[in-house]
Amino acid sequence: MEILAPQYIWLLTVIPFVAVGAYIALLRRIKRLNLVSQNKRSVLSEWKRIVVPTLVSALLILSFLRPYRGYEDISQNGNGRDNLILIDVSRSMLTRDASPTRLEIAKRKVLDLISIIRENHTLDRIGIILFAGRAYLYCPPTQDLGAVKEFTAHISTELITAQGSGINEALITAASVIKRTNMLQPRLFIFSDGEDLGFKATEAATILKSSELRPLIIGIGTEAGSPIDLGREGFVKDNSGKIVISKLARDVLQNLAEAADGSYASFSVGTQDLRKLLGDHSLQDLNQQSVSNKANVRIYNEYGHIFLWLALALVSLSLIFRKTLPLFLFLSCFLLNSTSAIAQSETPSLRESWKLYNEGKFAEAASGFAQGYSLNPDSLDIAQALGSSLYKQGKFKEATKYFSQIASTA
Repeated sequence: MEILAPQYIWLLTVIPFVAVGAYIALLRRIKRLNLVSQNKRSVLSEWKRIVVPTLVSALLILSFLRPYRGYEDISQNGNGRDNLILIDVSRSMLTRDASPTRLEIAKRKVLDLISIIRENHTLDRIGIILFAGRAYLYCPPTQDLGAVKEFTAHISTELITAQGSGINEALITAASVIKRTNMLQPRLFIFSDGEDLGFKATEAATILKSSELRPLIIGIGTEAGSPIDLGREGFVKDNSGKIVISKLARDVLQNLAEAADGSYASFSVGTQDLRKLLGDHSLQDLNQQSVSNKANVRIYNEYGHIFLWLALALVSLSLIFRKTLPLFLFLSCFLLNSTSAIAQSETPSLRESWKLYNEGKFAEAASGFAQGYSLNPDSLDIAQALGSSLYKQGKFKEATKYFSQIASTA
């Protein structure tokens, strides 16, 4: 028997406690009614008062563990696009001329793009590249938009220690990712304030044209600018001690878009900026530019409901033959629900697990990732997170299992 909720398997330990509780209740009943001396009923006939509640509790727990026998993968065909997002995480993105910060606006744009994709019911993939002084693939292209949200929530300027705003290096990384992951007709989004002293327009245009990419750029910030707020560290200052004013480099971003036949838009609070870049795509427009994608949906052949029906059948029989047993069963069910709720609260969610991982609490993070992986074993993002958490704990053999899964699908 395989189960979909192994994180709750410890609930099986409740069964002996239920049996012991029923046994103690039976002894008290025998003593109270003095059944032995009166010979009104054989003591052996009272053992059902132990067997029935114990069996019902066991059946309820087994159904809660979601047992299954085999599964079926169903391919869902549809239209979709590959989307690769380049997000600037340099310190200038902490500027508050775009409230609350430029970086938070960029993260909001990712969520807006997810909303647009869901509106059109397409099978788009989204990948994220972060760049500052260097660039790297942060979120691999995936159709799991929930995982993309989790990755997005934890984007910060601390993810890259090398300072700067290397747009050119980000484009080189993007071209490499597109080739390595076989992305088809990808849309390339760039969310940045454009402040890059080392930007080389000719080189950037060459990279984009060689990869047949037309960048869709959203400039985040204002031309008036604002100091770069580092929180407790104060504001960024230059060598002479003056506070640096970070401004939106609109010309840099517009020229980059024009050089590669792309589009530029200034950020907006809603989705107007993205819709402008996408050309106000309707579903029909999107399908004309899309490619055929497949999404695999795994359906498990669960039979936990059988245990639940058996438990309900025993409860129904107790209503007919007993008057006190239903109350005991109700209390058992209540105890089971309470303990399962406690277990669920103790296991961190994926969002909390990312936070714990960033705080260096790898053991706690691994428990949350393990729960997410048990519910979605095909998610390479969760597998990578779980493998990394185990690796950080020095559990190399266990981590290899998840890294091997990722490597086998690369």
